[in-house]
Amino acid sequence: MFNSILKSGIHSQLLRKVIVRNISTSIELMQLKWQRVAFNGIQTDLEQLPESIDTREFSRILRDDIQKWEDDGKRSMWVKVPVKKSYLIPSAFKNGFVYHHAEGDYAMLFQWLPEKVECKVPVYATHHVGVSGLVLNESSGNVLVVQDKRKYKIGTTKKMFWKFPGGLSDPGENIGLTAEREVFEETGVKSEFQSLLLFRQQHEMKATFDKSDIYVVCRMKPLTYDVILCDDEIMACEWMHLSEVIDHPDTTPLTKIAAKLAINGMKYGFEHFDISACELRSWVDPTKTFYIYHRPLNSIDSLRAQKDINASSR
Repeated sequence: MFNSILKSGIHSQLLRKVIVRNISTSIELMQLKWQRVAFNGIQTDLEQLPESIDTREFSRILRDDIQKWEDDGKRSMWVKVPVKKSYLIPSAFKNGFVYHHAEGDYAMLFQWLPEKVECKVPVYATHHVGVSGLVLNESSGNVLVVQDKRKYKIGTTKKMFWKFPGGLSDPGENIGLTAEREVFEETGVKSEFQSLLLFRQQHEMKATFDKSDIYVVCRMKPLTYDVILCDDEIMACEWMHLSEVIDHPDTTPLTKIAAKLAINGMKYGFEHFDISACELRSWVDPTKTFYIYHRPLNSIDSLRAQKDINASSR
Protein backbone atom coordinates (compact mmCIF):
# COMPACT_ATOMS: atom_id res chain seq x y z
CA MET A 1 0.00 0.00 0.00
CA PHE A 2 2.84 2.37 0.94
CA ASN A 3 4.51 1.66 -2.40
CA SER A 4 1.26 2.39 -4.19
CA ILE A 5 0.93 5.75 -2.38
CA LEU A 6 4.58 6.57 -3.10
CA LYS A 7 4.15 5.75 -6.77
CA SER A 8 0.97 7.81 -6.84
CA GLY A 9 2.79 10.79 -5.27
CA ILE A 10 5.69 10.54 -7.69
CA HIS A 11 3.23 10.31 -10.59
CA SER A 12 1.40 13.44 -9.36
CA GLN A 13 4.66 15.38 -9.04
CA LEU A 14 5.70 14.37 -12.56
CA LEU A 15 2.26 15.30 -13.87
CA ARG A 16 2.46 18.71 -12.20
CA LYS A 17 5.90 19.29 -13.76
CA VAL A 18 4.56 18.38 -17.20
CA ILE A 19 1.55 20.69 -16.75
CA VAL A 20 3.77 23.58 -15.54
CA ARG A 21 6.19 23.00 -18.42
CA ASN A 22 3.31 22.98 -20.92
CA ILE A 23 1.82 26.14 -19.44
CA SER A 24 5.16 27.97 -19.51
CA THR A 25 5.73 26.79 -23.07
CA SER A 26 2.23 28.00 -24.01
CA ILE A 27 2.88 31.41 -22.45
CA GLU A 28 6.22 31.60 -24.19
CA LEU A 29 4.57 30.84 -27.53
CA MET A 30 1.91 33.48 -26.89
CA GLN A 31 4.37 36.35 -26.55
CA LEU A 32 3.94 38.87 -29.37
CA LYS A 33 6.98 39.94 -31.35
CA TRP A 34 7.15 43.70 -31.92
CA GLN A 35 9.27 45.87 -34.18
CA ARG A 36 10.05 49.58 -34.06
CA VAL A 37 8.25 51.83 -36.54
CA ALA A 38 7.72 55.56 -37.18
CA PHE A 39 6.12 58.00 -34.69
CA ASN A 40 8.11 56.46 -31.82
CA GLY A 41 5.98 53.41 -32.36
CA ILE A 42 5.97 49.67 -32.07
CA GLN A 43 4.16 47.22 -34.38
CA THR A 44 3.13 43.59 -34.32
CA ASP A 45 1.51 41.22 -36.80
CA LEU A 46 -1.14 38.79 -35.48
CA GLU A 47 -0.20 36.34 -38.22
CA GLN A 48 2.34 35.00 -35.71
CA LEU A 49 -0.35 33.87 -33.25
CA PRO A 50 -1.56 30.25 -33.27
CA GLU A 51 -4.99 29.54 -34.72
CA SER A 52 -6.19 28.26 -31.34
CA ILE A 53 -5.70 31.48 -29.37
CA ASP A 54 -8.89 32.70 -27.74
CA THR A 55 -9.99 36.29 -27.18
CA ARG A 56 -9.38 36.24 -23.42
CA GLU A 57 -5.78 35.08 -23.78
CA PHE A 58 -5.17 37.62 -26.55
CA SER A 59 -6.65 40.41 -24.44
CA ARG A 60 -4.37 39.48 -21.52
CA ILE A 61 -1.27 39.52 -23.73
CA LEU A 62 -2.26 42.86 -25.25
CA ARG A 63 -2.89 44.49 -21.85
CA ASP A 64 0.55 43.40 -20.64
CA ASP A 65 2.24 44.70 -23.79
CA ILE A 66 0.41 48.04 -23.65
CA GLN A 67 1.69 48.57 -20.12
CA LYS A 68 5.18 47.45 -21.12
CA TRP A 69 5.50 49.83 -24.07
CA GLU A 70 3.87 52.69 -22.21
CA ASP A 71 6.44 52.29 -19.43
CA ASP A 72 9.14 52.16 -22.11
CA GLY A 73 8.11 55.60 -23.40
CA LYS A 74 6.60 54.47 -26.70
CA ARG A 75 3.91 56.73 -28.15
CA SER A 76 2.14 54.64 -30.76
CA MET A 77 1.21 50.97 -31.01
CA TRP A 78 0.19 49.24 -34.24
CA VAL A 79 -1.47 45.85 -34.63
CA LYS A 80 -1.72 44.30 -38.10
CA VAL A 81 -4.68 41.92 -38.23
CA PRO A 82 -4.99 39.40 -41.10
CA VAL A 83 -8.51 38.38 -42.12
CA LYS A 84 -8.31 34.99 -40.39
CA LYS A 85 -7.54 36.73 -37.06
CA SER A 86 -10.27 39.37 -37.46
CA TYR A 87 -12.27 37.80 -34.61
CA LEU A 88 -9.63 39.35 -32.28
CA ILE A 89 -10.44 42.93 -33.36
CA PRO A 90 -13.20 43.50 -30.73
CA SER A 91 -10.72 42.50 -28.00
CA ALA A 92 -8.21 45.01 -29.34
CA PHE A 93 -10.90 47.72 -29.39
CA LYS A 94 -11.73 46.98 -25.73
CA ASN A 95 -8.05 47.66 -24.99
CA GLY A 96 -8.07 51.10 -26.63
CA PHE A 97 -7.20 50.35 -30.27
CA VAL A 98 -9.03 51.86 -33.25
CA TYR A 99 -8.91 51.33 -37.00
CA HIS A 100 -6.22 53.29 -38.84
CA HIS A 101 -6.60 51.72 -42.29
CA ALA A 102 -7.34 48.50 -44.14
CA GLU A 103 -5.95 47.13 -47.39
CA GLY A 104 -6.49 43.86 -49.23
CA ASP A 105 -6.47 41.06 -46.64
CA TYR A 106 -5.56 42.95 -43.46
CA ALA A 107 -6.65 45.76 -41.13
CA MET A 108 -4.21 47.99 -39.26
CA LEU A 109 -5.21 48.96 -35.73
CA PHE A 110 -3.64 51.83 -33.87
CA GLN A 111 -3.41 53.31 -30.38
CA TRP A 112 -1.80 56.57 -29.25
CA LEU A 113 -0.43 55.97 -25.76
CA PRO A 114 0.36 59.31 -24.06
CA GLU A 115 -2.84 60.95 -22.80
CA LYS A 116 -1.39 64.46 -22.45
CA VAL A 117 0.45 64.60 -25.78
CA GLU A 118 -1.32 65.48 -29.03
CA CYS A 119 -1.42 62.62 -31.51
CA LYS A 120 0.85 63.36 -34.47
CA VAL A 121 -0.05 60.30 -36.57
CA PRO A 122 -1.69 61.39 -39.86
CA VAL A 123 -4.91 59.86 -41.10
CA TYR A 124 -4.60 57.35 -43.93
CA ALA A 125 -5.07 58.04 -47.68
CA THR A 126 -6.43 61.59 -47.59
CA HIS A 127 -5.83 62.21 -51.32
CA HIS A 128 -6.11 60.42 -54.61
CA VAL A 129 -3.95 61.51 -57.55
CA GLY A 130 -5.51 61.66 -61.00
CA VAL A 131 -3.42 62.34 -64.11
CA SER A 132 -4.40 63.28 -67.66
CA GLY A 133 -2.28 63.73 -70.77
CA LEU A 134 -2.57 66.70 -73.12
CA VAL A 135 -1.07 64.97 -76.15
CA LEU A 136 -0.10 67.83 -78.45
CA ASN A 137 0.83 67.64 -82.11
CA GLU A 138 2.76 70.92 -82.33
CA SER A 139 2.90 70.91 -86.13
CA SER A 140 -0.91 71.00 -86.42
CA GLY A 141 -2.03 72.36 -83.04
CA ASN A 142 -4.26 69.31 -82.53
CA VAL A 143 -4.68 67.55 -79.19
CA LEU A 144 -6.09 64.14 -78.30
CA VAL A 145 -9.49 64.30 -76.54
CA VAL A 146 -11.92 61.62 -75.38
CA GLN A 147 -15.50 61.24 -74.18
CA ASP A 148 -16.17 58.85 -71.30
CA LYS A 149 -19.08 56.44 -71.55
CA ARG A 150 -20.37 57.73 -68.22
CA LYS A 151 -22.40 60.93 -68.14
CA TYR A 152 -21.67 63.68 -65.61
CA LYS A 153 -24.51 65.29 -63.69
CA ILE A 154 -24.59 69.06 -64.16
CA GLY A 155 -27.45 70.52 -62.18
CA THR A 156 -30.53 68.51 -63.16
CA THR A 157 -29.15 67.17 -66.44
CA LYS A 158 -26.54 64.60 -67.41
CA LYS A 159 -24.12 65.11 -70.29
CA MET A 160 -20.82 63.95 -71.74
CA PHE A 161 -17.71 66.11 -71.95
CA TRP A 162 -14.64 66.15 -74.15
CA LYS A 163 -11.55 65.89 -71.99
CA PHE A 164 -7.96 64.71 -72.06
CA PRO A 165 -7.42 60.95 -71.54
CA GLY A 166 -6.39 60.06 -68.00
CA GLY A 167 -7.11 58.26 -64.75
CA LEU A 168 -5.87 57.51 -61.25
CA SER A 169 -2.19 56.98 -60.55
CA ASP A 170 -1.30 53.49 -59.32
CA PRO A 171 0.60 53.05 -56.01
CA GLY A 172 4.32 53.66 -56.60
CA GLU A 173 3.73 55.10 -60.08
CA ASN A 174 5.24 58.45 -61.07
CA ILE A 175 2.99 61.11 -62.60
CA GLY A 176 4.62 60.97 -66.03
CA LEU A 177 4.29 57.19 -66.23
CA THR A 178 0.63 57.41 -65.23
CA ALA A 179 -0.02 59.87 -68.06
CA GLU A 180 1.74 57.65 -70.62
CA ARG A 181 -0.11 54.53 -69.42
CA GLU A 182 -3.56 56.12 -69.26
CA VAL A 183 -3.27 57.75 -72.68
CA PHE A 184 -2.27 54.44 -74.24
CA GLU A 185 -4.92 52.39 -72.41
CA GLU A 186 -7.75 54.72 -73.42
CA THR A 187 -6.71 55.69 -76.97
CA GLY A 188 -4.00 53.29 -78.17
CA VAL A 189 -1.73 56.31 -78.80
CA LYS A 190 1.82 56.09 -77.45
CA SER A 191 3.14 59.32 -75.98
CA GLU A 192 6.03 60.68 -73.94
CA PHE A 193 5.80 62.85 -70.82
CA GLN A 194 7.17 66.39 -71.26
CA SER A 195 6.00 68.47 -68.29
CA LEU A 196 3.19 69.43 -65.95
CA LEU A 197 0.93 72.23 -67.16
CA LEU A 198 -1.45 72.60 -64.23
CA PHE A 199 -3.15 70.77 -61.38
CA ARG A 200 -6.29 71.24 -59.32
CA GLN A 201 -7.27 70.17 -55.83
CA GLN A 202 -10.86 69.31 -54.91
CA HIS A 203 -12.37 67.91 -51.72
CA GLU A 204 -15.11 65.41 -50.82
CA MET A 205 -15.10 63.78 -54.23
CA LYS A 206 -17.73 61.05 -54.63
CA ALA A 207 -15.55 59.18 -57.13
CA THR A 208 -12.76 58.93 -54.54
CA PHE A 209 -14.87 57.86 -51.53
CA ASP A 210 -15.36 61.45 -50.28
CA LYS A 211 -11.59 61.98 -50.06
CA SER A 212 -9.67 64.89 -51.54
CA ASP A 213 -8.45 64.65 -55.12
CA ILE A 214 -5.45 66.18 -56.89
CA TYR A 215 -5.74 66.13 -60.67
CA VAL A 216 -2.70 66.85 -62.83
CA VAL A 217 -2.63 67.76 -66.53
CA CYS A 218 0.62 66.77 -68.27
CA ARG A 219 1.95 67.97 -71.61
CA MET A 220 2.71 64.94 -73.76
CA LYS A 221 4.58 64.39 -77.03
CA PRO A 222 2.83 61.93 -79.39
CA LEU A 223 4.90 59.00 -80.62
CA THR A 224 2.06 57.46 -82.65
CA TYR A 225 -1.15 58.96 -84.03
CA ASP A 226 -3.56 56.12 -84.88
CA VAL A 227 -6.43 55.81 -82.41
CA ILE A 228 -7.44 52.40 -81.03
CA LEU A 229 -10.42 53.07 -78.78
CA CYS A 230 -10.86 51.42 -75.38
CA ASP A 231 -14.42 50.13 -75.69
CA ASP A 232 -14.83 49.51 -71.95
CA GLU A 233 -14.42 53.14 -70.88
CA ILE A 234 -14.40 55.48 -73.88
CA MET A 235 -17.33 56.47 -76.09
CA ALA A 236 -15.37 58.60 -78.58
CA CYS A 237 -11.82 59.81 -79.26
CA GLU A 238 -10.44 62.29 -81.79
CA TRP A 239 -7.73 64.82 -82.56
CA MET A 240 -9.20 68.30 -81.97
CA HIS A 241 -7.59 71.69 -82.58
CA LEU A 242 -6.72 73.65 -79.45
CA SER A 243 -8.88 76.61 -80.50
CA GLU A 244 -11.88 74.28 -80.86
CA VAL A 245 -11.21 72.79 -77.43
CA ILE A 246 -11.34 76.30 -75.95
CA ASP A 247 -14.57 77.26 -77.75
CA HIS A 248 -16.37 73.91 -77.50
CA PRO A 249 -19.54 73.97 -75.30
CA ASP A 250 -18.79 70.47 -74.00
CA THR A 251 -15.31 71.00 -72.54
CA THR A 252 -14.72 71.77 -68.86
CA PRO A 253 -13.05 74.96 -67.50
CA LEU A 254 -9.96 72.93 -66.53
CA THR A 255 -9.68 71.54 -70.08
CA LYS A 256 -10.06 75.03 -71.57
CA ILE A 257 -7.36 76.50 -69.30
CA ALA A 258 -4.93 73.69 -70.17
CA ALA A 259 -5.61 74.29 -73.89
CA LYS A 260 -4.92 78.03 -73.45
CA LEU A 261 -1.60 77.23 -71.75
CA ALA A 262 -0.71 74.92 -74.65
CA ILE A 263 -1.54 77.60 -77.27
CA ASN A 264 0.57 80.19 -75.46
CA GLY A 265 3.35 77.65 -75.01
CA MET A 266 3.45 77.09 -78.75
CA LYS A 267 3.46 80.84 -79.34
CA TYR A 268 5.93 82.06 -76.70
CA GLY A 269 7.86 78.91 -75.79
CA PHE A 270 6.95 76.19 -73.33
CA GLU A 271 9.84 77.12 -71.06
CA HIS A 272 7.57 79.90 -69.77
CA PHE A 273 4.71 77.51 -68.93
CA ASP A 274 6.19 74.08 -68.24
CA ILE A 275 6.69 72.62 -64.79
CA SER A 276 9.41 70.11 -65.51
CA ALA A 277 10.41 66.95 -63.65
CA CYS A 278 13.84 66.30 -62.20
CA GLU A 279 14.83 62.96 -60.66
CA LEU A 280 16.93 63.19 -57.50
CA ARG A 281 18.34 60.61 -55.10
CA SER A 282 16.76 60.60 -51.66
CA TRP A 283 18.99 61.95 -48.90
CA VAL A 284 16.90 59.98 -46.36
CA ASP A 285 17.18 56.62 -48.17
CA PRO A 286 19.98 56.68 -50.81
CA THR A 287 18.64 53.46 -52.38
CA LYS A 288 15.57 55.38 -53.61
CA THR A 289 14.94 58.30 -55.94
CA PHE A 290 12.14 60.84 -56.16
CA TYR A 291 10.90 63.42 -58.64
CA ILE A 292 10.82 67.16 -57.95
CA TYR A 293 8.67 69.35 -60.19
CA HIS A 294 9.62 72.99 -60.84
CA ARG A 295 9.82 75.67 -63.49
CA PRO A 296 12.82 75.15 -65.79
CA LEU A 297 15.85 77.02 -64.47
CA ASN A 298 16.72 78.31 -67.96
CA SER A 299 13.42 80.23 -67.92
CA ILE A 300 14.92 82.35 -65.13
CA ASP A 301 17.81 83.30 -67.43
CA SER A 302 15.39 84.35 -70.19
CA LEU A 303 13.40 86.45 -67.74
CA ARG A 304 16.58 88.08 -66.47
CA ALA A 305 17.63 88.85 -70.06
CA GLN A 306 14.19 90.34 -70.80
CA LYS A 307 14.45 92.49 -67.69
CA ASP A 308 17.87 93.77 -68.82
CA ILE A 309 16.46 94.60 -72.28
CA ASN A 310 13.55 96.50 -70.76
CA ALA A 311 15.90 98.41 -68.46
CA SER A 312 18.24 99.42 -71.29
CA SER A 313 15.39 100.62 -73.51
CA ARG A 314 14.17 103.19 -71.00
